[in-house]
Amino acid sequence: MIAGEQGRAHLARYTKGAAHVRPEQLVGPSAVLLLVAASANDVQVLLIQRAPDLRHHGGQMALPGGGYESGDGTLWHTALREAGEEVGLPFGAAAPVGHLTPIVIGVSGYTVVPWVATVRAPLALHPAASEVAAAWWVPVADLAPARQVGVHQRSNGQQGPWPEFHLPVGRVWGATAFILDEFLHAWGGGRPKAWRYRALLGGTAP
Repeated sequence: MIAGEQGRAHLARYTKGAAHVRPEQLVGPSAVLLLVAASANDVQVLLIQRAPDLRHHGGQMALPGGGYESGDGTLWHTALREAGEEVGLPFGAAAPVGHLTPIVIGVSGYTVVPWVATVRAPLALHPAASEVAAAWWVPVADLAPARQVGVHQRSNGQQGPWPEFHLPVGRVWGATAFILDEFLHAWGGGRPKAWRYRALLGGTAP
């Protein structure tokens, strides 16, 4: 397993030079927070399960996040605000590293910017029952062994293969699985790839 400081350095190199995406550049701007609790010997990421009765993605495994609001100013602040509302993350508790590849979600019309941030240790979680059914800290060491490749028929007729993760807390698929897949690549020191999510999730990624 890549240790906290080394993995954070890998992430910083991976995201360095990528211009921060501005809300006005996107159709349906939104952000999620991939929060990493990283110490010398233990690295975990925060995953949630969305409440089952939500209009979009109800019951699915996900990352905290949601749509941009005018008062946010930046998509980084969107990710922080949503994490605060959904799991009680204190504002200012997380240190930003950078964002991964934006993903267009055809079914909901959002363009999601995945922001990665770190804390020194797992924080207490306080899920908002109206939005989040459950929340967990998942060891990064468990992600790679849980990664599988599935073939799914999407509503627009496109087929995989798509990455997914079969974890003890549940199956992670769709956009969240793509984000985790890219995170693992970056955390391990991989070089940036020319991701092409238009062919995967529909729409046009910036």
